[in-house]
Amino acid sequence: MNKLFDFVLLYQLDVIVSSKNIICDCRMAIIKLKGEWHYNMVNGRQLLNSKIHRAVVTEANLNYIGSISIDENLMDAANIVEWEKVQVLDITNGSRLETYAIKASKGSGEICINGAAAHMINSGDLVILCTYIILDEEEVGGHVPKIIHVDSNNQIVEL
Repeated sequence: MNKLFDFVLLYQLDVIVSSKNIICDCRMAIIKLKGEWHYNMVNGRQLLNSKIHRAVVTEANLNYIGSISIDENLMDAANIVEWEKVQVLDITNGSRLETYAIKASKGSGEICINGAAAHMINSGDLVILCTYIILDEEEVGGHVPKIIHVDSNNQIVEL
């Protein structure tokens, strides 16, 4: 199976059309598709796509080169793919950061903060992991984010 694109970069722009007093929330998508760069304006709203709620950080590894390692079972349940941008919200100390997800062993319960982010988030901290999606106005009303709750061992629980 061929991957659809090699690289995507989104720029957020706030455009104000003064003559009509319209504020437009737009994003510039720069996509490398089959080796060729394409530039598109993307209109829409950025909404929560998935959330892993109150996970416990099992390790903070300063010597690893960036990212967050997440138990593959949790990634699957939250529909997070490897290399996807993830926002990490630390409930314990209030810090927030963005990084990318990499897979940890299935069923391990591992949530490992890697690289420089280990200065901001420590082992034992409670965190919320979020991903986002850009939707057209017509899609917003029907969107329901995937919310995953976990216990103190980062195993999925039903509420």
